[in-house]
Amino acid sequence: MPTRHIPGMDFTSRDTMADMVRQARQEPASEPIYSDAEARMLMAAHTAGTSAHRDAQPNPLVRLFENADRALGYSATYNADNTVRYVTHQRAADLRRLDIRAMEVPSFANTALNHVYTPTGEQDGQRSTMDTAILAGSRAAMAGARILVIDDAPAPSASGDMLVYPRANMQYLVVSPAKFAVVADGDEVADSALSGILATSKVDLGTMPQVSFRVPLSRAERRAYENGLIEDATLVAIALGLARAADATLLGALEAADLEEFSLARAAVKSVTFGELAAITNGSAAGLAVAQDGTLRASGINAELSADATATTVGAWSRCAVAVHKDLNLLADRTSVNGDLVLTCWANMAALIPSSDFFWAVA
Repeated sequence: MPTRHIPGMDFTSRDTMADMVRQARQEPASEPIYSDAEARMLMAAHTAGTSAHRDAQPNPLVRLFENADRALGYSATYNADNTVRYVTHQRAADLRRLDIRAMEVPSFANTALNHVYTPTGEQDGQRSTMDTAILAGSRAAMAGARILVIDDAPAPSASGDMLVYPRANMQYLVVSPAKFAVVADGDEVADSALSGILATSKVDLGTMPQVSFRVPLSRAERRAYENGLIEDATLVAIALGLARAADATLLGALEAADLEEFSLARAAVKSVTFGELAAITNGSAAGLAVAQDGTLRASGINAELSADATATTVGAWSRCAVAVHKDLNLLADRTSVNGDLVLTCWANMAALIPSSDFFWAVA
C-alpha cells in the first residue's frame, strides 16, 4: 500500500496503524504538560480574555430612533374591497422598556477625530451596565448609601378558588445593637422598644415616585454626530442623570427631616464608628474647611460636593438606601416629517431611610 503522509504521522499500512494504536494503549501515559492548578489558571485567563474582547451590546437608542423614523402617524382601516374606510391618527413613536441590570452603558474609544470626556472616569474602552454606572456616579453611594435595584412585584397565584396577590412592598431594615444593662438581684429587667433595635423603611412597588427627562433632537443635530455618537452620548448622560436623581431623592428626603446639629457625642450615642461618617454638602456651610491634607471636611468629617444637595448632611450612609426600579422606559416621538425627534425617559425610585437619627445637619 502506498505511503500516506500526515504532518507528524507516517502510516505505511493498516496493519502498521493498528500496531501503533495497540502500542499506545499498552504504554503508560506521559506526564501532563501542566498541573491541574496551572491548567485551571490558564483556562480562567483565556475565558477572561474572551469576555473582555466580546462585542459590545448595541445601543438600544439606535434601534429606538430608527423605529421612530419609520413609524406611521396614522392607522388605516380597510373595507373588504381593500379601500380605506377611515384613518385614525396616532403618534409616530417607538417605546422601549429596558432592564438597567442588563443594559450596557456605551464606552468611548478616543480617536484622532473624537475625544470624549464623561464624569464616570470610564471614557476609554471600558464598559459597564446601567445599574453599575448609577452606583459609580452617585455621591450618596460613594459615601456608603446603597443603591437597590428592585424587580416587579411577584405575579398573583391561584390557591384553590382564590387568587393570592403577594405583598408589593419592598423594605430596607437597619438592625442596631441591643442595650444590655446590669440588673440587681430582685429587680425587674426594663423593657426596650423594638424601634431601638430594628428600624424599617418600606416602599410600595406600585406607587414609587417617578423621575423623567426629555430632550428634543433635531435632524440637523442628529446628522452632526456620526457613527452613533449622539446615541452613545445620550445614553451615558441618562446613566449619569439617574445617579444624580438617586442623590436628589435621598438628599431631599434627609434634608426635609428635622435633623439635629452634628456633634461627635451624638454620633457616639448611635454606636457608629468614626470611619462610617461622611458628609455631603452644597458647599455653603460655615463648618466646611479644607484640611491640610487637601481633603474637604465638614466639622472634621470627610465631605464631598454635590449639586443635588441644598444643605450639608453628616451621617452613617450605610443606614439608608435608594430603591431604583429595574425598568427604564424610553420613548422616541417623531415630531416632523423632517426627522426631528423628542426623547423622553422615565424611571422610578424612592428613598429608604429607616431612621433619620443616624444623620445630622452642619450649619
